[in-house]
Amino acid sequence: MLEIPIKEDYLPGFYLSVVVVSPRIAQPLGPGKVDLGKPSYRMGYVKTRVADPAKELAIKVTTDKAVYKPGELVKARIQVGAGEKGSEPYEIAVAVVDEAVLALNRSGENYYDPYAGFNRLDALDVYNYSLISRLVGRQKFEKKGANPGGDGVSTTRLRSMFKFVSYWNPSLTPGPEGYADIEFTVPDNLTGWRIFAFAVTPNDRMGLGDVNFKVNRPTEIRPVLPNQVLAGDHFQAGFSINNRTGQARTLQVKVKVAGPLPVEAQREFSYQLKTGPYERNTIWLPVATQGSGTLRFVAEAGDTTDTDGLTHSLPVNRRSALETAASYGTTTAAETAVAVQVPSGILADVGSVGAILSPSVLGNIDGAFRYLRDYPYACWEQQLSKAVVAHSYLQLKAYLGPETRWPKAAEDIAGAPGCSGQLSGSQRRHGLLGAPQQSGQSLSVGLYGARFQLAQARWLPGSGPG
Repeated sequence: MLEIPIKEDYLPGFYLSVVVVSPRIAQPLGPGKVDLGKPSYRMGYVKTRVADPAKELAIKVTTDKAVYKPGELVKARIQVGAGEKGSEPYEIAVAVVDEAVLALNRSGENYYDPYAGFNRLDALDVYNYSLISRLVGRQKFEKKGANPGGDGVSTTRLRSMFKFVSYWNPSLTPGPEGYADIEFTVPDNLTGWRIFAFAVTPNDRMGLGDVNFKVNRPTEIRPVLPNQVLAGDHFQAGFSINNRTGQARTLQVKVKVAGPLPVEAQREFSYQLKTGPYERNTIWLPVATQGSGTLRFVAEAGDTTDTDGLTHSLPVNRRSALETAASYGTTTAAETAVAVQVPSGILADVGSVGAILSPSVLGNIDGAFRYLRDYPYACWEQQLSKAVVAHSYLQLKAYLGPETRWPKAAEDIAGAPGCSGQLSGSQRRHGLLGAPQQSGQSLSVGLYGARFQLAQARWLPGSGPG
């Protein structure tokens, strides 16, 4: 048994590696003169997390009810720590998330935990090296595939507001009693919801608290429809009805549809649906579209016990295909004309003609040139930097504004150490370049100055490294 003392520096965790070595044993050579008695070893890693409870805040979230109906008001209370008055100040952020969406995140609630996020132990990126692996190799006694080391319009309220986040408050401070209260209206999703409360203090204490509540009703109706259809399409519009009670029921289902439909099309449908306890059934109704626009469905299902209803909109797009043609080029002229031939038979209310212009040089760089032009200091590195930008200015000055004029750009290039010969004889014994000792400077510029010497040889005809 090994005991490893845990130190504060080990936060948020560490990897413990263990090497087991077996010495040589007396064993005759095997088939093919394989040395079966040579030493062997195993190396494994153990991932160990280290937590600091003093840095983690305990947060408790409660609601006034466990189950709500769509559109009802939720009241929740958030308590951080013991909630005593005069305790360390903290700030709270609150998010209410649909659990169906939360389930898509493989990290679950840990994804929202600030303490876990700031104290995450990353994967092992430094591995032990053992000379044994070079001397004796690695013996594979385990079975094939084994892991060799550690595991690193009705009286019915129609549901129409559907959200995935029903409440968000990024900054909430507790009251004098030491807790914070929130209120919000739940949307029309029939689902489970999770309230997440995050808290943090000025001294980096943080934590996460959560509570679950549900939005439910005895009857549920859901649309079973495509995302979009085209003008002239014929399709079956479906609605799924779920009896969420433990008793058999006979439900009256009514569906109305309005929008781009043929004049003779049926616009109201009625069904009588017998359903067992917790049973889901789907009804289908034929729909044909004529023209484009939006189909609006109003569906209701229920009995004397409960009735659910919702509205659903379905886009009906034009039955037309868009074709794209483009022409491109460059110009330096003040004006340019591009001929566009409009195809015959084109639909006047579909498509568009547009032009996109973009400069062929970098933009918004005037500020950088002015900054180096007016820079007041003149040590070697700064003179070299100024000369480099001055050279770029001479190449781009035709594209810059009048406020960026740099009259002495050529002088700043010629006066840089690499051009004026100041670097001659300034190489030190260690190979770096430095200012003359009598100047009172001792800063070495190294390869920076040497590279500038080579660059300025290309800029100034007849010049070369001094």
